[in-house]
Amino acid sequence: TSPRWKYACKHLAEELGKRYNGNPDIAFIEVGTIGDWGEQISNYAPTNQMLDQMPWREHLSWYKDTFPNTPLMSVCGGQHFMKYEWADENGFGRRTDGFCAPPVKEDNTNGTYQDAQIIRASFDKRLPSFVEFPPGTDPLHAGRKFWWGTFWKGMLDYGKPTYIGYNFGGGLANEMYQNYPYRLIEAGNRSGYHLVIEQITMAPDFLTTGTGEIGVRFRNDGCRYPDYPIHVAFAMLDPTGRVIETVWADAINLKDEAHPWATYEKLDNHRGRFVLPVPKVYAATQPVTFKAPPADARIAIGLFTDRKLASPNIRLGIEGRLPSGWYAFDQYPATPQADLHPSLHDQALEKRVTVSATASGSPSAITDGDATTDWTSPASPGQWVSLDLGRSTRFSAIMLDWKAPHPDTYTLEISENGAAWTQLSQTANAKGGIDYINVAPTTARYIRLGTQDPAGLGLYQIEVLGSTAAARPPRRRG
Repeated sequence: TSPRWKYACKHLAEELGKRYNGNPDIAFIEVGTIGDWGEQISNYAPTNQMLDQMPWREHLSWYKDTFPNTPLMSVCGGQHFMKYEWADENGFGRRTDGFCAPPVKEDNTNGTYQDAQIIRASFDKRLPSFVEFPPGTDPLHAGRKFWWGTFWKGMLDYGKPTYIGYNFGGGLANEMYQNYPYRLIEAGNRSGYHLVIEQITMAPDFLTTGTGEIGVRFRNDGCRYPDYPIHVAFAMLDPTGRVIETVWADAINLKDEAHPWATYEKLDNHRGRFVLPVPKVYAATQPVTFKAPPADARIAIGLFTDRKLASPNIRLGIEGRLPSGWYAFDQYPATPQADLHPSLHDQALEKRVTVSATASGSPSAITDGDATTDWTSPASPGQWVSLDLGRSTRFSAIMLDWKAPHPDTYTLEISENGAAWTQLSQTANAKGGIDYINVAPTTARYIRLGTQDPAGLGLYQIEVLGSTAAARPPRRRG
């Protein structure tokens, strides 16, 4: 509580605010760098009274005053960090540390995740939140449950964080990344919001007249509402990409309407995987009038956090972003299919399955999203499983969750009609457990898994995952 120390901290907050407040490249600022480990917030109060102390509130208030246009967060979670109402009331988001929480129960059906509940409160109050995912900390890894076990699953499924921080210290980090890269990408896309354009409509003569309605249908594949207003604009571009004219789309309200799925994910106690229902879709139309456009003009859409910015700074979860930040309509079909720009939702979830023969279980268990159910073929060569995705679908990875005994060798094939098949991949010396088969982005309606191994086939789940091209980390969330 030294006056000199307090003056120095306040002066630092003021100088940082002058330089960085409202900077579009800063997603949030975490306030909590005083103490023996940063996350202790304050070293001048007894641990069990830390959040009750006026110095802590004072420290946060300095940043509240000096960063009015930048989201702020402060640490919470664990048994010593529960009293957080003051920070909530003053607009601070919540940051929970991967090491704070006491041991959690294996049974996640009763919603007793302590840290997840704390983070979820931030979601309910429309404040940002941040969780740390430390896969490299060996003591927390009992059976590698921290990778996709009940604690981590609860943090995502129930807590719905805005951001995830990966702490890749320790010996298991490389193993996790090499064997399960899609889990990291998947977890990243499950945080924050992840907007995809599903459909674009405008009158056929729009480019001639410059007047009419533009309709856009968005899909939110993330778990969050946007934490700040999103300003949507349409622009008329010349052939070089230069903006000729901009019209703000005030009728499109992504902050309040592009909310996440209506129901919670299915909770999978067997392996802690993420299973999502259909994501939220939001459609809106905007009357637009441009000056008479030149014959070679392009119409584009852009998303901004601030209308004062010179160019769009929010990325969509689709390909085709121009260097200027805009997305030109002429590179997409007028009504693009959702799988043109796929997310990491499981494309095979609850899709139709046919099999060569059944020894136990049900073929539908393979795509039911529940890894406690399974299917097994007879133990003989020539067994196969075929998935019908319902339509031609783009994907770049297939996840196989094997039930013992598993085949040593197997083949994946694809087809558009279910009759003519093309080999996609062949695997030898399979290890069982969970296999990720990464392939170049591929489009097919049918996928067939087959083996000549006398062990036959046994599976808990098959997932068909979208292209990573739509999952590159954005400069800002979005």
